[in-house]
Amino acid sequence: MIAVVTTPRDIHFLIVAQELRRMGKDVCLVELPRLGNEARMSMQFGTGRSQTWNVPAQATIELDRVESVWYRRPYPAVPDPPLSASDQDWAVREWRDAVLGLFMATKARLVSNPFAQNLASMKTYQLRVAEEVGLRIPDTVMTNDADVARSFVQKHGGRVVHKCVTTPRKRWVPTKRWHEEDGNELEWLYLSPTFFQEEVFAPYELRITVVGQKIFAARFPVPAGVTDARPHIDSPYVPHRLPDDVASRLLALMKRLDLVMGTIDMRQREDGEYVFFEVNPQGQWLYVEIKTGMPIVRAVSELLAHGGE
Repeated sequence: MIAVVTTPRDIHFLIVAQELRRMGKDVCLVELPRLGNEARMSMQFGTGRSQTWNVPAQATIELDRVESVWYRRPYPAVPDPPLSASDQDWAVREWRDAVLGLFMATKARLVSNPFAQNLASMKTYQLRVAEEVGLRIPDTVMTNDADVARSFVQKHGGRVVHKCVTTPRKRWVPTKRWHEEDGNELEWLYLSPTFFQEEVFAPYELRITVVGQKIFAARFPVPAGVTDARPHIDSPYVPHRLPDDVASRLLALMKRLDLVMGTIDMRQREDGEYVFFEVNPQGQWLYVEIKTGMPIVRAVSELLAHGGE
């Protein structure tokens, strides 16, 4: 059995679940927001050790039967009945820690380890590891000091982009090019650290999906004047073969981050140099398969079913 932690509206889950069932695997959905409302869980240690997950009108899952856990979209639990703000915060943390402990205590294959995913999502950490494995990264500073930010912008002649440290869950905040008027907002920078990064001018961007030891790289042109090319999914995507040294460094990055899969954003300069931006442990990749025909769904399904063997 394959357990997937996500929501029933997650199209990636729906497509992969369909493929897994074609492969003869049972698939169960673990929907965290329903915890405390409908779902019931128990974990017994010592004599009669057992782990169960029960959602009335759906299924009772014997977690010892679970071969893999795809920790894809773990939205927080929603306590019911309504609680005070402090009690609700406590209940959400209790559910989060209980569920994490439940899955970490199983013998199931984790795609990927939830704690590793949380750490790898921190841009400061992943950039340092990327640099250590030999990937080229942009000149970057994270700061809430307005003077430091001004000096960085001046150093690069204003050819700088800025972005959030963490993207909000409920809305997408794009990377933005620095404009002179942005300097007027630096007085508020002390409220929250922000990333400032040299702007990398390149004709191509790459969306790279790593599944186990398999790498699916897609290249698409960067429209003139576009800072964050990801929303432009109407661009023509084509499969791209990475140089062996870049591919090996990306696999080294994933190993160091303890990630089994993830999506990586890079740019390829006119001189052929590859520049690393970030890795998302559970990024979107289904549109890449649709546009290129690369068999990513099959690779993810095989990873969950057999460990990618």
